[in-house]
Amino acid sequence: MELERWRKRLIDMMQQELSNDDDEDAMTNILLLQGLSAAVVSKRMRGPHGGSRPGRRANVERGRQVGQERIWRDYFAQSPVHDDRMFRRRYRMRRSLFLRIMNSVTAHDDFFVQRRDACGQPGLSPLQKCTAAIRVLVGRRGLADACDEYCRLGESTAMLCLKKFVRAVREVFEGRYLRQPTAADVRCQMENNAARGFPGMFASLDCMYYDWKNWKKDRNNAIILEAIVDKRSWIWHCHFGLPGGKNDLSLVDRSPVVANMLSVAANEFKFSVNGVEYPRYYLLTDDTYPRWSVFVQTIHEPQVEKNCLFAEMHEACRRDVERCFGVLQSRFAVIQNPSRLWDKEVVRDIMYACVILHNMIIEDEQDLNLEPCFDEQIVQLRRGESFALETQGTEDIDDLGRHFSLRNDLIEHLWALQGNSY
Repeated sequence: MELERWRKRLIDMMQQELSNDDDEDAMTNILLLQGLSAAVVSKRMRGPHGGSRPGRRANVERGRQVGQERIWRDYFAQSPVHDDRMFRRRYRMRRSLFLRIMNSVTAHDDFFVQRRDACGQPGLSPLQKCTAAIRVLVGRRGLADACDEYCRLGESTAMLCLKKFVRAVREVFEGRYLRQPTAADVRCQMENNAARGFPGMFASLDCMYYDWKNWKKDRNNAIILEAIVDKRSWIWHCHFGLPGGKNDLSLVDRSPVVANMLSVAANEFKFSVNGVEYPRYYLLTDDTYPRWSVFVQTIHEPQVEKNCLFAEMHEACRRDVERCFGVLQSRFAVIQNPSRLWDKEVVRDIMYACVILHNMIIEDEQDLNLEPCFDEQIVQLRRGESFALETQGTEDIDDLGRHFSLRNDLIEHLWALQGNSY
């Protein structure tokens, strides 16, 4: 009855639009529409996917239980077919970490809990859903229908598992693995980098571009991922979502990095180099960033031995962020290949989830002990909370003289440390 009402409604709308039209073809179309059966109208009104309604294609019996048993026998049984090395290669993480993530997202979102369908048959297990999501993230082609043969679930179900998985990963683990650095974290990083020859340095800063599929490969059509990375490839700061048409100069003005640099807490980390004291820590960047006192850039085509040593040491330390981007893209092929999704929120969830999983793998494989911390000493200032404070520190940061003074002092410091052996 509902389909018949829709059919009559469509006929009335076409008759109203063509009541004053004497076109013979138009009237013929009305007569043809009047003769359509309810089954044809139902076929034209069906959605993009199949289902159990009349007029839709039949569901494919994939054998969900077979997929569950295969995954369990291959990787999670007491004596699995594939060893730990193969599990690490195909899941990009150790088995214990994957089980921890699966248990956490299952407890957080009821979508991953196994249920029974209308026929009383067991549905997809949490193991199948999480495995399908990981396969889409790390797959070479990043196709959802590639999970059909092994995990035994359709393309639309695999995409739903992916969206639910990345959202659950963000909601469960973002507070720990994408938190802002505490005062103890900043001091520890400054001490480690002082041993590398750069006292007062926190980490390296750079950007990565994420393209869209079916668009011309152009940075204007990409999305920017900004990250601050240390020597261990740990991502301390991550900001994703700005359009690729912005270069590094205009990106800094809209980035939370500037707010962190201008915060009062950042002024607590003073350091001295070559006998000169500086008010706050700095980051290593390339020459596309502005010449501020919190950014230290390299020297292109150095001629003096001191400058050659500084350029060599600077490029060696700034390679941390470049290596991290390479590891991130090789570990998760979904961000190495152009994006096939057009929903910005889903793309953002995927990028942040990949960064969180990257940090979790770093912590798990390097035996780090980074507990979540939400005390008042976190070096954090949300943009817009204190515009007066932000503009007050601009004169201190946007100082060309202090920028070159800091770089010259670092050149002399490195030469005093390693000049004799260079």
